[in-house]
Amino acid sequence: MFYLLQQFLMDHGSVSLPRWGTLHLNTIPSVFHNGEQKFTAPQTIILWQEDNETQELSIQPLIGFLSRCEDETEEDCFEKLQVFINQLKDQIHKRGQVFWAGLGIFTLTTGKEGIKFVPDPALQIYLKPIQANRIIKGGQSHEMLVGDTQTNTKEMQSYLHLQDNLEAPVKKDWWWVPALIGGLLGIALILAKWKGIV
Repeated sequence: MFYLLQQFLMDHGSVSLPRWGTLHLNTIPSVFHNGEQKFTAPQTIILWQEDNETQELSIQPLIGFLSRCEDETEEDCFEKLQVFINQLKDQIHKRGQVFWAGLGIFTLTTGKEGIKFVPDPALQIYLKPIQANRIIKGGQSHEMLVGDTQTNTKEMQSYLHLQDNLEAPVKKDWWWVPALIGGLLGIALILAKWKGIV
């Protein structure tokens, strides 16, 4: 049952345990800290919210999921889930804590909280901050992928320089100069004829 509930939690972001509480899966995105020049990795945090009045509608997707996985009726799955939750509560009250492999530990507290959930620290082992310094190699060539072609920076610079040199020089058109001179001569002749000079 642990595995199926964990799978449901990962797929849906939360899993409601009837008349007990809900586990929520929250994801915090990666953050860049400019002052320290570090990226913190995205984190997955599991939160426990105790709620003794979980509504039947909120557990319907869970019961349907369990029914499909176990190939049993929804009523049987609901009863199995209730038995599992009661056994889990009993173990917590007897031992003081119960380890849920891959998620964390349910711990019995003496305060108003009742039961506390502590996420497994192994979830964060591989999520240490990454140094984000820019690597500067003046004049050095490095490999790069352009589309689906593997090349390096020197080849790309020579290719781009070759493209600049292959561009055809711009040919200026001077056809309008004789047309302008002819037009001005025509206007001058019309004015001269009008004034009676010609």
